[in-house]
Amino acid sequence: MQKRLANLGMHRADLPEGTLRGHTFHYSTMTTTCEPIVVSHPARHHGNGEPVYRLGRLTASYLHWYFPSNPTTTAGLFLP
Repeated sequence: MQKRLANLGMHRADLPEGTLRGHTFHYSTMTTTCEPIVVSHPARHHGNGEPVYRLGRLTASYLHWYFPSNPTTTAGLFLP
């Protein structure tokens, strides 16, 4: 945990299932040896992308997904 925001803002992630949009708002950071499947693109030209990780059916990220941004992609995350 940090005293300052680690990331804040709108993002777009081009997942294997399709593109999803969402936002971030967090004070923590994470260190891992896992490789992300993608890194999100911040909506504004400043800020950092957020890595998106996957292990089996689990998809994990700091992104708070806005599922209505792409219902087809959303379904692909939950349906086999």
